[in-house]
Amino acid sequence: MASEWKPVGQTALSELVEARLQLHYAAQTVSSVGFIFVPPEPDWSHTAVGWNADLEALLSKATPGEKPCRAALIFSSFEIALLDADEQVLLKAVLEGRTVNDIYAWLAKAIGTYRGKPPGKELFRLEHELPRYKAREGEPFPFEPKEAFAELAHWFANASLLLNEIKAAEPGASDIVAWPHHFDTATLITLSGEGKSLRTIGAGLSPGDGSYHEPYWYVSPWPAPERSDLPELKGGGSWHTAGFTSAVLPDSRMDGATAAQSREFLQSAVAACHGLLD
Repeated sequence: MASEWKPVGQTALSELVEARLQLHYAAQTVSSVGFIFVPPEPDWSHTAVGWNADLEALLSKATPGEKPCRAALIFSSFEIALLDADEQVLLKAVLEGRTVNDIYAWLAKAIGTYRGKPPGKELFRLEHELPRYKAREGEPFPFEPKEAFAELAHWFANASLLLNEIKAAEPGASDIVAWPHHFDTATLITLSGEGKSLRTIGAGLSPGDGSYHEPYWYVSPWPAPERSDLPELKGGGSWHTAGFTSAVLPDSRMDGATAAQSREFLQSAVAACHGLLD
């Protein structure tokens, strides 16, 4: 786990969007290892990926059986890697100039080489609705602008830092994972109930999406409150209510993108959601 805040907010938005789209598509290949090899879970958590602070990478679930391994997407250097059960790098390859299909082929070969036999299962992209990007049409990844990949690594590292603080403070909080379809990283706080009576608070970071093209923190109550007088938030946060209800703090509203403001917002928003749901 990262132990200190990393600098962010120093890269142009257009450059972050370009890097984010490349990483989003590349992350599907890593997630596919969990999708293909790991026993399925009803909430699709077998496809979720975790953050490795030392590698600055998203890691798949480990393959079961003999010689377990994981796939990793290393942000700053934009590389794909195969790791052993102790998360040590076995093999890796640069993604610059490769297509999505190239990455699947490399991963399948790497898994077969490590295990001493072909995977026996084909790796392929999950059928998620992803944002439009030229990688969808088979174009190779350009790995440009490189500094934006490093900044997005910092965002994910900072999310790991602050979301683990929330996890430590909230008894019902889940492990922090990143979801390949939305490409956000989050913890889910379960308050009570099950099925239709389930009440939860989702707290996380999105590196940008169709609602906000910039990185933003979010805290979402479920079920969404049916009221217009939502509680005031600290740290410059506000309530997003178009399409979904969530407390949000985008990068552009942060004063220097600091840990203090991010922490103040997250703590305030989690407390507000408790008040709405308790």
